Order: sequence, then C-alpha cells, then structure tokens
Amino acid sequence: MDDQRISGLIWLGITMTLLPTITVIRGWKGISINRQLPRERIFAGEDVKILVNLENFFYVPFFWVRFSDKLPISYIYKQKQENQVHGNVHFLTQKGKNHSYTLYDVPRGNLSWNYFSLFRTDLFGFVEVSKDVDCRSQLLIYPRYVDVSSSHLYNQYDENNGVSKLYKGNDYSQISGVREYQRGDKLSLIHWKVSARKNNLMSKEFYPLLNQETHIVLDCHKSNYPDEYNDNFELAVSVAASLVNSLGKVHKGIALLFNNKNKDAVIFKSKEYFINDAMKRLALVQPSGDMPLERFISQNYLNQNSGVSLLIVTNKLSDSLIRRMLLGSRNIKYTVYYVGEDLNSNNKYSFIKPIKELDDLKNPKVRSVANG
Repeated sequence: MDDQRISGLIWLGITMTLLPTITVIRGWKGISINRQLPRERIFAGEDVKILVNLENFFYVPFFWVRFSDKLPISYIYKQKQENQVHGNVHFLTQKGKNHSYTLYDVPRGNLSWNYFSLFRTDLFGFVEVSKDVDCRSQLLIYPRYVDVSSSHLYNQYDENNGVSKLYKGNDYSQISGVREYQRGDKLSLIHWKVSARKNNLMSKEFYPLLNQETHIVLDCHKSNYPDEYNDNFELAVSVAASLVNSLGKVHKGIALLFNNKNKDAVIFKSKEYFINDAMKRLALVQPSGDMPLERFISQNYLNQNSGVSLLIVTNKLSDSLIRRMLLGSRNIKYTVYYVGEDLNSNNKYSFIKPIKELDDLKNPKVRSVANG
C-alpha cells in the first residue's frame, strides 16, 4: 500500500514537472491570430464589429489560450473606459476560436491597433507563458454629414437693404443689392418695398453664387479646443463635411482650407476627387494650428481681387473679426457657421448661423440670426 502511494506521488511529481516543461518548450509555434475590420466606409457615431480569429496549425495542441486586444487610443479618450478587450479560446471544443467584440459610437479619425497579447498556462496553472503578436491594423472613420438646406448655404441679408435669395433647382443666385430702375428692366425685377420706401423705382441686382469661388474655412486653432476629444470641434468638422458634400456636387469653384499646423487645402479638380479627398482630410484633421482665424483670413484674403464667398466654421469670433466682416468687402462675402456657446445678444448678426447640432443644417426653420 505504501509502495502504491509512493509510486502515485512519483508519477504525480513527474506529471507536474513535465507539463510545465512541455508548456514552456512547446512555445507558440503554429499559432496564428488576426483581426478583421469592416471594409465598408464607417462614419463617426456608428458601431463597429471587430472579428478576431485564432488558429493552431501545429500537431501539438493547446487546451486553451487567452488573448487581449488593446483598443485604439482615440476610442479610449472618447469613451473613457478600460483599454483592453479579453477573450478565451478552447481548442478542444473550438469555443471562442472566432471571437468578436463591438466598438460603440466610434470617434472620427484613424483607429489604430498594434498587437495582441497571448497567454496560456499548463494544466495545473503553475506556469504562465505570454507573447505579444504584432498585428497592426488601421480603420479610417469619416465625419458625419447631412445634406444642407439651401437656406443655410449662403448669407441672408436684411430685407430692408433689398437683399434676398432666388433658388432654381441647383442654381443658387443671390440679390447683391438694388439700383435705380433702368428702361427695359422687367417688372419682376422691381423691388417694390424698397421702391416705396425710397419713393423711386428700384430694381434688384443679382450675381450668380456658383459662378464665383466658394472657400470653406475650418478653424483649427488649437487654443479653441483644449480637450483631447472636443465635442465642438467634432461638430465643426461635421459642418464642414456637410458643406463639402452639398456644394461639391454642384459647384466647381470650391475649395476647403484649414488653419491647422500644415495649412492644408483641397482644391476642386473633379467632383469625385474633391469630395473624396476633402472627406479624408476632414477625417484626420486635428486642432493643431498656431495661427488665429483672423490672421489667417487677413493673410489669405487681404488683397482678394476676384469674388469669393467665405464659409467659415468656427467656435470663436473676436469682436475685431466681427467688425471686419460687418465692414465687408466688395469682393468677399462672409457666412459664419458658429458651433460655440451662445453669442452675446449684442453680437448677433445676419451673417452668423448658430449651429447647435448637425441637424440644424438641414432644418429650413433654423435661420440666420437677424441683425440686432
């Protein structure tokens, strides 16, 4: 009896020695792990399902393997949650061999993964072996956008000055002012309200907005957006993306400019090129600029000779910049899409369009603030 007990203990000791040794010697030969990302275009705010596949191609099997996948840093900043996803794979039952997890409400930008960490132990749990497997992946998340209502695309001036808009299909034309009636003017061109006020016949003057240049300027001054993930900046990017997609389909004289660190710009070459390239730039842009918006406009448009409509997206307007816009220029027309906090009631003007959320752009009831 004692011999049997001693023999059993010897075999148990041998087993407990061999299994950890085999676990170490076995290594990770034949193990393959990969990450599958969706191929379709993903937009900010959507959910993304990630597939993880783990296979053993070596004749010596594993009982189980545990893996961890570190989440992209930009996703961690936004969600403020744990930074890893874990999963177990049981090779005898094949359970967990094809694993999946979901990233909810993904942020705009480049989601980057670096490596997997793999872990396994011997049968008794005495020895744990780990390995980092290089498996770099990237997924570009595009900014959200909406189709912009025609009432938001250009500046609405006060009717007292005889300025309004005319829309015919995709042709946008805007009254640039009024002049005295000239012989041969059509009756439909007479501005009756201004004529009555001036006691003289006055005719409307139009200029075609789509025949002049339109520049979308996204304010990327870094001091405006102090947080690592800033809701105002994300809204500003989505507003710019909405303008790009709405105007890029019908307007050839369009450009997208940034006052970021690299002073990026996208110029129209073709409809497909402009929209695709602009959306990629908007997917990656960050508030990295050192040049304030006012100085950027001064340097680029101080000596503007040809007509240009500036569509500015920002969350901060200085009094001096507002005065510059109020004084205006015969060659520059300003429209500001303001995504910041409420402007002071004394600083509300017709060329400023307050945007609280992205859907404001497609709601025709939301109008420019009247000149106070």
